[in-house]
Amino acid sequence: MKRASRRLTGRKFLVATASVLGLVGLGGCAAGAGSGDSNGQDSSGFEYGASQEEVNEAIADLEPITLTYQPAANSAEAPGNEIAHEFKEKVESRSNGQITVDIVWGHGIASIEETEDALADGRIDVSHAVPIYKPQEFPEIDALSNLLGTVGGSPMEGELIANAVAADLAWGTPDLLQSYEDAGIVPLVPAYGGGYYTMCTEPGGSADDWDGRQLRIASTAQAEQATAINATPVSLEYPELYEAMQRNVIDCTSLQLNTAAIAGLFEVAPNITYTNEVSFTRALSATLAGANFKDLPLAYQQIIFDNAINEYAVTMHDFFDTGSEGIAQAKDLGGEIEEFDTETVEALKKSNEEIVADISEGGSLGEDVESRLTESIEKWQNEVAELGLEDEGTLANFDEWYDGSTDDFRELGRMLFEETALNHRPE
Repeated sequence: MKRASRRLTGRKFLVATASVLGLVGLGGCAAGAGSGDSNGQDSSGFEYGASQEEVNEAIADLEPITLTYQPAANSAEAPGNEIAHEFKEKVESRSNGQITVDIVWGHGIASIEETEDALADGRIDVSHAVPIYKPQEFPEIDALSNLLGTVGGSPMEGELIANAVAADLAWGTPDLLQSYEDAGIVPLVPAYGGGYYTMCTEPGGSADDWDGRQLRIASTAQAEQATAINATPVSLEYPELYEAMQRNVIDCTSLQLNTAAIAGLFEVAPNITYTNEVSFTRALSATLAGANFKDLPLAYQQIIFDNAINEYAVTMHDFFDTGSEGIAQAKDLGGEIEEFDTETVEALKKSNEEIVADISEGGSLGEDVESRLTESIEKWQNEVAELGLEDEGTLANFDEWYDGSTDDFRELGRMLFEETALNHRPE
């Protein structure tokens, strides 16, 4: 694997706030993003992979626009900021400066619960979203999130594969794409998400340790998994999690590493358990464009859509960089990182098999979802291996061996885009 010249360290976990006047000003930009077509501007677009000179020629007669972009990160310095900075840099550069990206940090225009509505009504042009929070509106995303527990959970290789499989199955499921269409929004990256691990107040990964533990879960499928390992599933709002663990109201939680690090959760639950063979189900996010997107000149749509190549690469790097720092943080706080024992792994495997069977029977991802899942896992396992993107250790020493860069994952991002998203490119 290609290595970065130095490790990114010392991230500052800051939270930005926006003034009401600032939001009003930025909100006005969203309405302007769809002005290209309404003013009679259009473009024949450009071929995928076109040179910058060809792109410049295609957009030469188009009026400049401003996009309002709402990323997941809380501030320009907070974890996840790299995704937003990369989007702004790449889109503005590819458009020869004719597209300006206005970043609104911390879901400052619309909360996570409101994001899809804000995209549909034009308040935001592009945004991070968590459609799994609306399972009735986006049942296919909910099903896909639950399906991914069968993908291995190794800290880098497994994550690359799981997110490639998520994109592969999402782009290949017409009903999933239709649910976005019905909501008046356009998927740019229809599904991605980091792996879930368990963090506990006390160490222990054996079946005896899990028997009777109170485990906070993030979905109904995770409730089934918790029951399978003899833990007691507890539904608890995320803001209440730190205090609940501090007071020993619950013993453990299932959560992403970077989320736990940002929230300071390792202060009260520094003990992490994991398995490389399977994983807990995920809570998938997405990058979505709003109602204004289809009104943009074709070439502008293509510039924005093509950035998915870069987004995959930078998202994976962000997962790994912040995740490895989370492991270091847990260790510094006296935590133990250990694997589930064989009995617990087998219980999780069986639970995941039952979840996949239920999804297949339900039909929300198509009757052939099990075979598609198997084929996709095998395909992306091979692609990741051929690129040499292999784990060089375990989760327990992730902070010691991971030293990657965004550029390490761009080729995989290109391959994934060409084999899953390219057929959906605006034309």
